[in-house]
Amino acid sequence: MGTLWIGVDIGKTHHHVAAVDGDGRLVYSRRVANDEASLLAVMAEVSTHGRPVCWAVDVTTGLSALLLTLLWRRQVSDRLLAELTVLTGYRADLVGQRVATLFRLQELLTGISPALERAVDLNRKGPMMVLACWQTPAAIRHVGVDRITALLRRGHVKNAVQVAEAMVAAARQQTVTLPGQRAAAVVVGQMATEILALEQRIAAVDDLIAEQLDQHPLAPIVGSLPGMGPLLTAELLVHTAGMTEYDSPAKLAAHAGLAPISRDSGTVSGNHRQPRRYHRRLRHILWMAAFTAVRECPTSRAYYEKKRAEGKHHRQAMLALARRRVDVLWALVRDRKTLSLSA
Repeated sequence: MGTLWIGVDIGKTHHHVAAVDGDGRLVYSRRVANDEASLLAVMAEVSTHGRPVCWAVDVTTGLSALLLTLLWRRQVSDRLLAELTVLTGYRADLVGQRVATLFRLQELLTGISPALERAVDLNRKGPMMVLACWQTPAAIRHVGVDRITALLRRGHVKNAVQVAEAMVAAARQQTVTLPGQRAAAVVVGQMATEILALEQRIAAVDDLIAEQLDQHPLAPIVGSLPGMGPLLTAELLVHTAGMTEYDSPAKLAAHAGLAPISRDSGTVSGNHRQPRRYHRRLRHILWMAAFTAVRECPTSRAYYEKKRAEGKHHRQAMLALARRRVDVLWALVRDRKTLSLSA
């Protein structure tokens, strides 16, 4: 008896379930509520056909979470991955909001005082604390170095005196008031406050991610690879479904765009090109981990230098290192061992 193929059109309150046999004949079609009792009833009903069943859904986000959970009866590691998926996605949203707000703040601050915008690194907490309180050159000159230093020290900012002196010195370079400065100052102050709040929320999410990673059995293994910090480890586990989606390191490398694509024809062989279709976020994760490892791990650095000596440019050498690290990562996960740097 052939397999029963069941497709589910996912909806918010209801799903539509349809099943066809091996010949493509429709044998089941029904609208079902998105609640546990109704879904279990449908699963029991289709099982009475006595055939092997294969399920497919068109959405894998929260709308289908209940159905997928009932189908898989997830284990602890699966539940952890679901939570990490939510947390890493939320963190990415927060980081995106912070980046967009910071770009707009820099633009507005340049319209108030170009010297002030250039004087300090606005990615740092200290300058953002100052801008949340004082935004114009006149206001910063008025409060002076001592008051700004006191504010920064209360916020436990490193090099508080240097930051305060740099901002006051920049404020003294401009005495004129630019058009629209008053309104821009109000907006800059609100944006600076918003950025500080976003940074606190990002830090809180990082703590939650670390807490979930502590419970995942693969986290110590993946995290032992140089360059794989908590966030990259969490994202790698999320985007590889806990390293369960691939039966070889070559397939993982191909999915991440780290393996060349053959362009052989009937008359030409050995012709390869860079892939165009691959999981870009997964490639970014492996690239960033390799980039960090080059700076911190002598073994990774030596491999990178070896590839450069072979005539490869920086990007090629980094991709080669990332591909080599996929093999190492795969072996660690397969053997359930952590990497020993002293070995």
